[in-house]
Amino acid sequence: RSWRLTATLSFLSRALILLERYGEAEVVLREALQLSQAAGDQWSIGYCSSFLGEVVGRLSHDRYPEGKQLQQQALTIFREVGDRWLMATVLFQLAQTCLALDDYAEARQHLLEALHIGLEYRIVAIMVNALASLANTYVRAAAGRLDPDTRIMALEWLALAVNHPATDEHTRAKSARLLAQLETELPCSVVEAALAQGQAKPLETVVAGILASNKV
Repeated sequence: RSWRLTATLSFLSRALILLERYGEAEVVLREALQLSQAAGDQWSIGYCSSFLGEVVGRLSHDRYPEGKQLQQQALTIFREVGDRWLMATVLFQLAQTCLALDDYAEARQHLLEALHIGLEYRIVAIMVNALASLANTYVRAAAGRLDPDTRIMALEWLALAVNHPATDEHTRAKSARLLAQLETELPCSVVEAALAQGQAKPLETVVAGILASNKV
């Protein structure tokens, strides 16, 4: 019975997160986490911890370190149980937390590993959302001093993400804003070429190229 209740609470928390009702989601996730810990269910502990980490960060910027710790615990669990799909999900979540904490190098590291797993298992949503976040790490780390080649590369990645059906709406909105910003920093002809190139390349080809070149 406990695992059924844990599953129900976990699904309820995901619905609350989508509705941006983060306070309620935290309450539900903490109850689910307690049940999972009492049952010794490592997979459920990892699952609840990963989304609880996301929720507490969205509730308050001051709680991002707490969220990061929860996500790191979840990642350790999924490495141990060998769940590569959820590893990729947590790596993406952890990267968003690192971005919020202005730790761009660590965010990039997590995104690269998420891209590797995404390509290995053809997890399209992970690949396209991680690609957009990777562009974000470059732009934010450069703090207005982005070289033209990297700016064009970011434009291509963002153009792919903004127009891809598997991009989640939160990432799509952030990517569209960043894309609009970058478009003002380059000549129109260069922007048009980068946008066309980004939309023309298959996602898997772009990701494979990133991993092969270790450009990031």
